[in-house]
Amino acid sequence: MKKLLYIDDDQEQLDLYKMSYAINSPQIEFFIERDPAQAIARIKEIKPDIILLDLVMTEISGFDVLFAMRKDGNMGNIKVVAFTNSALTNVTGELNKLGVTEIWEKIKGTPKEFAIRTNKILGL
Repeated sequence: MKKLLYIDDDQEQLDLYKMSYAINSPQIEFFIERDPAQAIARIKEIKPDIILLDLVMTEISGFDVLFAMRKDGNMGNIKVVAFTNSALTNVTGELNKLGVTEIWEKIKGTPKEFAIRTNKILGL
């Protein structure tokens, strides 16, 4: 079974996607982390195959989490999907340099569609 960690400070989003993945991707074990300050410790604990990472959070941004991940040599191979509602035109190049697998805008798909896209990335 593949593991997914969704990092977002919006509990409603976390709950919505957890439910959708349970229905549309039952072969993926779904974990959530609401506190971006705890994200690195949680990644080390879970060892996910893929991370959905919200970029805009209150105290620590998804960029901060991504920078910390890339500094740690043990996390370099984890697939990361930048997952956000914000306009990405100014940050796409930076995200690509940080090695994100894909960039998804939440408003351009449904939870079911994103679950199916995750399956494809993980080869399921």
